[in-house]
Amino acid sequence: MAVGIYRAPSTVDAPARLLVHVRPDHVSCETFAEHLLDEAIRESCHSGPVTIELRAILGQSTVSRAAKLRGFLPAANSDILIKVALGRPLTPSTWTAIARQTRRRTGLALPEAVPTASAVQTGLSVRGADGSEITVQLAALEAALAPTLIVWPGRDGVIVPIAKSFADDLLGTADQLYMFGRPNAAFVSLRTYFNSPRTAP
Repeated sequence: MAVGIYRAPSTVDAPARLLVHVRPDHVSCETFAEHLLDEAIRESCHSGPVTIELRAILGQSTVSRAAKLRGFLPAANSDILIKVALGRPLTPSTWTAIARQTRRRTGLALPEAVPTASAVQTGLSVRGADGSEITVQLAALEAALAPTLIVWPGRDGVIVPIAKSFADDLLGTADQLYMFGRPNAAFVSLRTYFNSPRTAP
């Protein structure tokens, strides 16, 4: 139904290369494309920030759509989509080191100082490998550099434990085999569990 091929970077500053192909007429083609992209992105940034190149294949609009939602952007005059992935959280204590490592490995220049409260409101100035500079909101930057979590001044967060039976449904981690196959949630990286309609907000 789908295949993904991933080649790890040969050197520290080389890009990871990726190819994903799905059968476009299959009912679960979007789920498979998302799963293969997410797995390859996670694998590629285990050792630090990395540039990932995804070859765009004619007729694979499902893959291109899923890739763009994960922060891939088209390269100029090419059939390549490019993304930078961090693979680790950006916190006040790690910001400077990760910003330097990201610039050295990928060419993407984040500010070396932790964003201030005013930068959270107005956005952060980021310079691309081609020298172009843009201002981006931190939430959008977090989505583009995923997998990562950016902890900025005043950002709220909470960790909520859930019962094992609910976690098994959400994460697909039950020991018992599924009679009718694994649920789609086992293939996607972003999952939300609602235990009742009241908890939707």
